[in-house]
Amino acid sequence: MLEWLVTGTWGLLQWVISTFGGRAFCLATASHGCRNIRWAQVLLVLLVFRIGEAANPGPPDATFSIGAFNPSGLKGKAPYLVSQLAQGDIWAVSETHLCRQTMQAFRSSLHFAQSPYKYCVGGHPVPSQFCRQFHNAWRGVAIMSKHPTRALPTNWQPAIAESSRALIAATLLHDVWITGGVVYGEPESSMYPQQKENTEALLQSVIGQVCYLSKGPRYVAGDWNVAADMVPAFDTLREAVFVDLQDLALMRWGCPIQPTCKSRTRKDYCFVSRELQNLLTSVTLDDTVFPVHAVLKGEFLFLHNVIPKQVWLTPMQFPWPVEWDVGPEFWSRTEGTCDSRYSQLWNHIELQACAQVPFPVPKRARGRAATQQTKPVKEGKISPPRLPVEVKFSHTSCQHRTGIPNGCAKPDGYSHMLDMSRLSPL
Repeated sequence: MLEWLVTGTWGLLQWVISTFGGRAFCLATASHGCRNIRWAQVLLVLLVFRIGEAANPGPPDATFSIGAFNPSGLKGKAPYLVSQLAQGDIWAVSETHLCRQTMQAFRSSLHFAQSPYKYCVGGHPVPSQFCRQFHNAWRGVAIMSKHPTRALPTNWQPAIAESSRALIAATLLHDVWITGGVVYGEPESSMYPQQKENTEALLQSVIGQVCYLSKGPRYVAGDWNVAADMVPAFDTLREAVFVDLQDLALMRWGCPIQPTCKSRTRKDYCFVSRELQNLLTSVTLDDTVFPVHAVLKGEFLFLHNVIPKQVWLTPMQFPWPVEWDVGPEFWSRTEGTCDSRYSQLWNHIELQACAQVPFPVPKRARGRAATQQTKPVKEGKISPPRLPVEVKFSHTSCQHRTGIPNGCAKPDGYSHMLDMSRLSPL
């Protein structure tokens, strides 16, 4: 009540001042010119100040979330996901059961359910129902996000790429690209006699690209169907300084490790890189959303809070010649501080070596002993590469574009994957 009275009184005061002040301003301007209007200008300027701004500051830094869950199939569950998991930003989904047609239907159902998740990127489509065996149905991975997300190209073997159990994608969040991988490991069953070996191969393929071929904020998540430290991939993640969300909660806040599968075992993980570890604010595990697997989620501060890395710039490899001359008395002839003389010496060495190389040496290969301090760098600002574009060729179009009658050896309608970045405009 008091707040309403203060707001209403201040609004009424503003109206009175603006009405009578404006009238006085016009009269003073008309009768006395511009000499007696300063008091009216002061009143008008005071109107721009607001009461209560210091007592009611803006909201604190918001957070975003990254999590993982296994819904035991996504078909027909879009409205349920909207009602139960609308608070997340990026979700790594395991066991989707979605083939190409059902993935399109699921995206449409997300749209009609007015889902905040505008992007749903799926891995290799699960074989359709009429051409798969029963045990092959339990596959499929995806990444759902509220922010622009796209799949990344890989150089995996066909057995890994077409397994429908691994996916790597990048999400643009707060002007920073977050690279993530999701893995759905093979279940423990007589139908999968090499379960641990195949799961290890899946994990190593995703870890190799996310942890060692990407930079910036990263994560590797999913239902791996193996307990912690049962495969060597866990050691590989630790070597890359990736830590699971539950392990981070245990180290920082003493939260005990909880089971994620049937309230008995821990098989769902979300390993995050060092950039995300520094921003973690909370970890939650909810086993009431799905009957079998719990939902694992971590809350993080905005990415503008990422501490930049202090990078010591170094030149690239120099094409050193077999022999070149360096003045033996050069060091004694230099003047200045020790650092300055050392920089002059390396500049002399590089210039003498460049004179003996039969081609121009790139500028990036020179500059030894020239760096004096580190440079702060925030990674994740460079856009990752795109997937190649699927292009359909036909005999008529090839003949028209190339002028060669037999320029196409492929039949009409043949689809081939090409890297469009290497094609010149036609």
